[in-house]
Amino acid sequence: MSHVIRLAQESEAAALHSLLQKAYEPLLEHNIHFTITRASVEDVRDVIRNETTYVLENDGVLTATLTTRFLWTPAKNHLAPWPFVHWFAVAEHAKG
Repeated sequence: MSHVIRLAQESEAAALHSLLQKAYEPLLEHNIHFTITRASVEDVRDVIRNETTYVLENDGVLTATLTTRFLWTPAKNHLAPWPFVHWFAVAEHAKG
């Protein structure tokens, strides 16, 4: 099995949007909303463009993503004066 961790590409915005929506969907049942629960594919593309977004591929299949927001990241509002995880998701087939 090959594992690759790399920076996300803007062309992957739709696939990452889908992965993130599926991962955060259970929270909606509890009326919990993070930015990704209301985000569009274009919002994801902007995050890939402006923040540090990693993907994990297993055998060429997108398996997980992690976005880190740094102090120098252009943002509408910074919630903390240090780096933090903005979005994180793991595909259902890889959980456990």
